Amino acid sequence: MRLPVLDKNFYPMIKALNDFDAEVKKSGKSVEVTLVAERSGGYNYVYKYNALADGVNDALNFRIAERMAKTILWVVGGYKIYVAGSKSIYEYLKQAYTMEGIRAFDVEFMSGVYEKPFEVVWLEENEIPEQKNASIRMDQYLYPYYKKDIDSGEITKDGVKELIAMLYLKLNELVNPFPVGK
Repeated sequence: MRLPVLDKNFYPMIKALNDFDAEVKKSGKSVEVTLVAERSGGYNYVYKYNALADGVNDALNFRIAERMAKTILWVVGGYKIYVAGSKSIYEYLKQAYTMEGIRAFDVEFMSGVYEKPFEVVWLEENEIPEQKNASIRMDQYLYPYYKKDIDSGEITKDGVKELIAMLYLKLNELVNPFPVGK
């Protein structure tokens, strides 16, 4: 059996976040940034992290903020991102999450899913909402696909277990994917 060659440029998100945290601490110039993803039904997800102060290394700040916003959107969903703590990160994300920006696919996809225009909005510190979670039963959504694939022989129960284990591992590559604050 021939094994695939690993991508020598692969840089796991957990390593990127750990390196970023070390860079923030080393700089001595940090700011707390809050990203809030708004979802249907008044639900939202709040994530806070320490970033470099504006002007210290904006390119690195933007890269981490963009990856965190994208991860949050694809893990919990949303049609609106609120940003507090850094005007430059807000301006960057506001431009990135347009139909002309680097996250145009995400804008189009999330707008379609939530049937609302996608936006990035600035928040003052005193406007940051409390997190409001929705309990979902993923099994209720996935069962029809499971049943169809099992009945057609497309997948076995062991194959399903393997997929669930891979999903679990992938989600746990994130640094505590569901914190209320840091």
